[in-house]
Amino acid sequence: MKAPQSIPHFANSSANSIETWEEYLEWLKTNIAGETEEMQQSLMQMAEEQIASMKVETGQDSAVSAGPKPEEEKPRFWSEEEIVRDYIDSLSPETREQWMNARREDLISLHWGAGQWIRNYYKLWHPENPHTRGYRDSPDTMSGRIIKRVWDELHGAAKQPKRQH
Repeated sequence: MKAPQSIPHFANSSANSIETWEEYLEWLKTNIAGETEEMQQSLMQMAEEQIASMKVETGQDSAVSAGPKPEEEKPRFWSEEEIVRDYIDSLSPETREQWMNARREDLISLHWGAGQWIRNYYKLWHPENPHTRGYRDSPDTMSGRIIKRVWDELHGAAKQPKRQH
């Protein structure tokens, strides 16, 4: 993106008002032509969502009826053991076979695939997650540990004799 000739006054503003965001949205419309279409859409959507959210919060959105704001449902935070068990239970036979064929020293290759899925699905990034709040463990560290535990569990379970009922 080409740098603007001058920095808009609202860029230095600490005011977080609907008017400031609307001004920013107008500025974006004329100053992001050099960006990719995806980036343009992303920037515009972010500003539009911020404006809409602020209008709802301040009661300026006519589409929202007056009344108490519904409480946001708190996400469920799984224990590490629950995540390992749930993840293993969700594996398809094909994916389970891939895990069984993987070497433990190659598990880092799962960081962007399985690791990212684990971080997102189990909300390891959420600021209220007790396992990662205050970075007791980072979401990356915890998902890495879970990946190792899944591998250990699958390979340990494969070595156990099957019980007869």
